[in-house]
Amino acid sequence: MGKGTSSFGKCHTKAHALCKRCGKRSYHIGHKRCAACWWPQAKKKRFNWSEKSKKRKAIGTGRLRHMKHVLGKAKFEAKIVLRRGPHRPTTNRFNREKKKQSRLAKEENAKKKAEGKDGDEKSKKKSGAKKQLRRIHQDQPKPKKAKKAAPKPKAKTAAKPKPKAAGKPKAKKADPKAAPKAAAKKADPKASKPKPKAAAK
Repeated sequence: MGKGTSSFGKCHTKAHALCKRCGKRSYHIGHKRCAACWWPQAKKKRFNWSEKSKKRKAIGTGRLRHMKHVLGKAKFEAKIVLRRGPHRPTTNRFNREKKKQSRLAKEENAKKKAEGKDGDEKSKKKSGAKKQLRRIHQDQPKPKKAKKAAPKPKAKTAAKPKPKAAGKPKAKKADPKAAPKAAAKKADPKASKPKPKAAAK
């Protein structure tokens, strides 16, 4: 067998397969590593001495499946900045502080309301408007009500005597001192008669 065509017939196996990350036919089956990007290693293969290879793998050379959304969002935020000014930071720390401030403000408002004071500006405005309406109504002259005629005094009627309760008359108690006088009168009826008065001359 020579070194030519006949010997190449035995080269029917493959050392490299398609890489899952970069897509090139450079993944070595035996070494289990991509020769182009070093997959499955997290850090990609890159050297500063090869500028052309860096340009070939730079952002914008591929499909930009994720970066197109990121770039689109940045573009949209730039338009908003032009309209209303710089964008507020949306970090977790900022959100926590904002929530804390709102919670403290709510607690203060609740305390003020409990004491009889309006904490919110809106409620103050409403109360001010109500007071103004009351003043307007107070300034207007009130309609005079018709006076009711005074009631006539009732004629006083004579008090009727109360009827006595029907029953037997009470027996008078006997006086021990008057008993001998009564006995003397019965015995001497002449003595009991009054003497006639002398005629006036």
